[in-house]
Amino acid sequence: MLRGRREIETHYAKTIFPATNEDHRHSANIKHIRFIRADVAIVDTEVEIYTHSLSNGPKRVIRTLPGTAVLVKQEDSWLFSAVRLMHSQQG
Repeated sequence: MLRGRREIETHYAKTIFPATNEDHRHSANIKHIRFIRADVAIVDTEVEIYTHSLSNGPKRVIRTLPGTAVLVKQEDSWLFSAVRLMHSQQG
């Protein structure tokens, strides 16, 4: 499990985004939220990486990544504290 902003940024910069094409995008769909406390939530997600190019036609899902994140509320903002992406499924 990745912990803290620096570790999350480093992981994505080195392992996921260098292999991603310029016209690829991602979106995270929230599947379930469980509040551990009023200021801590565990969020189950499904992240889709897809093509986003006008010349290539409609969106095409390349990869689906189920994941879990821990978010902590600080003042009026929810911040990622930890993120875990599971085994990749080809789309």
